[in-house]
Amino acid sequence: MATTQPATGLRSCLFVPASNERLLASARTAPADMIIIDLEDSVIPQEKKTARQCAVDAISSGGWSSPRLSVRVNAWESPWLLTDVAELVRGCRANIDSIMLPKTRSAVDVICLDRILGQLECEGSLVPGGIRIDALIEDAAGFAQLDSIASAGQRLRCLCFGAVDHRASMGFRAGAAGDLQQSARLAIVGAARANDKLAVDGPFTQVRDAEPFRVDMMRCASEGFDGRLLLHPAQIEIAHAEFVPTAEETTLATRIVSALDHSALMGSGVAVLDGVMVDEATQKWAQRIIARIEPTTRVNGEAPMKGTP
Repeated sequence: MATTQPATGLRSCLFVPASNERLLASARTAPADMIIIDLEDSVIPQEKKTARQCAVDAISSGGWSSPRLSVRVNAWESPWLLTDVAELVRGCRANIDSIMLPKTRSAVDVICLDRILGQLECEGSLVPGGIRIDALIEDAAGFAQLDSIASAGQRLRCLCFGAVDHRASMGFRAGAAGDLQQSARLAIVGAARANDKLAVDGPFTQVRDAEPFRVDMMRCASEGFDGRLLLHPAQIEIAHAEFVPTAEETTLATRIVSALDHSALMGSGVAVLDGVMVDEATQKWAQRIIARIEPTTRVNGEAPMKGTP
C-alpha cells in the first residue's frame, strides 16, 4: 500500500468542474497541491457522461502543474459511481492520484470502493494501493460512523469535511453554522489523528473576499487541519501561507527537539526549557510543527518561517 502523504502534501485541494472546459484549462497551471476534478455536485445529470470523458481526457493528456490529480466521483447512492471509477482508472491509469468519495456514511462505503480499485489496479497491472481514497464526511450519518470510517483500511488517505452538506443535514439556520460546526471540524481532526490519516477542512464559499478567508484559514490551521478544500485559485496562496508555521512556532519547536535530544544523551526523557518541563508529548507537537515546513523552500537546510524574509 502507498504510505500516508506528509502533512504539507495536501494544503490546497482545488475543485474544478469536469464539465467546464475553460476552468479545466485554467486549472492546469494552478499551483495547488492537488486538483480535484469534480463529477458530482457541479455537474448536472444530463452532463454526467460527457463530464466523465472530459475528466479522463484532461488527466490522461498530462501537462498539469499540480503534483496530484484527484476526481470526486458521484456518491454510492447515485447510478454513476461504478462507471465513474472504472472509466477513470482504465483511462487515466497511474496519472490519477486519488478518488474522492462524497457522502461517505460508513466504513462499508470505503471498503467497497477499496475492493473495486484493487480489482481495477490488478486488471491494469498498476501498483496495488497506488490510487488513494479521500473520504468526504458530509452529513449526520457520516459523523455517526466517523471512527469506523477513519479506520477503514490503508488506502484511505484523508478525511475531508463537507461543510455545506453538513449544515443542511444538521438543519442549522443561515449564519449560524460557523460556530456550530466547530465540534464537527474537531471530530474530523481527532479521527484523522487517531488513525494516521490527514484532515482536510471544508471550503470557504466567499471566493471573492480574501481577508475573511485569510482569517478563516488562521482558524483552520490552528485547529490542526493539514489542508483545505478550495473553490477558487485565488485562495491557494493564502492557504499555503497560513499552513507555514510562524517564526515563533518554528523557533520553539526546534528548541524543544534540541533540548530533548540533549536530555536523551544524558539518559533522561524530560528537559526544562525556559522554566517549563517538556517531554515526549511536547516533542510530538514540535515534530508536527517542523513537518509542516515546506521542504521545497528550505535553503541550505534552513527552514523558512512565516514573517521572515
